[in-house]
Amino acid sequence: MILIETEFVVIGGSVFLTLAFVVLWFQILKIRDNKKARSRLTFLEHNIQLNQVQVIKRKNHLDRYNFLVYNLDEALIIQPEIVV
Repeated sequence: MILIETEFVVIGGSVFLTLAFVVLWFQILKIRDNKKARSRLTFLEHNIQLNQVQVIKRKNHLDRYNFLVYNLDEALIIQPEIVV
């Protein structure tokens, strides 16, 4: 009778330790994945900021460019190969 109770304690203890190690392992994996995700997020946020700077710079250059004047000047160039 005591031997059976001891076996249950040993089996129960080993099952508990196995579950504890599994939980610990998944916690370690979760921490590692969170670090990777934060690193990737920081990288993407940095790239978004760089792209926003480029968009603003391009918008400013386009705002300064006078399409009407430049396009008319180019359209009024004499093209001798065109016979009217």
